[in-house]
Amino acid sequence: MYVVKCYPLRFRGFGITRQQIEFPVNSRILSVGLNRFGSEQGKACLWALIDKDSKEFCWVKIVMILDDIDSKDIGTYSFVGTVKDVVPFHVFYKRDRE
Repeated sequence: MYVVKCYPLRFRGFGITRQQIEFPVNSRILSVGLNRFGSEQGKACLWALIDKDSKEFCWVKIVMILDDIDSKDIGTYSFVGTVKDVVPFHVFYKRDRE
């Protein structure tokens, strides 16, 4: 069974922040942005269509605008989108089973 789930994203000021989220196999990331409703209102979130029957770990990497990105990360992470807050920041991810 599939359901859309909201994952709050945590970041600390400027710089590169890594966050690990338990992310089900066969799931698809839909978008990122500021949540306008519910308990996560005003927080940056990642929405995904998830398969509730299986699990895998996925790294979510948040990069603030104007930051340098290590060249080794460019090839291993995929771009999800930009969260347009007071300071816009970009979200990249990669799936990792470990």
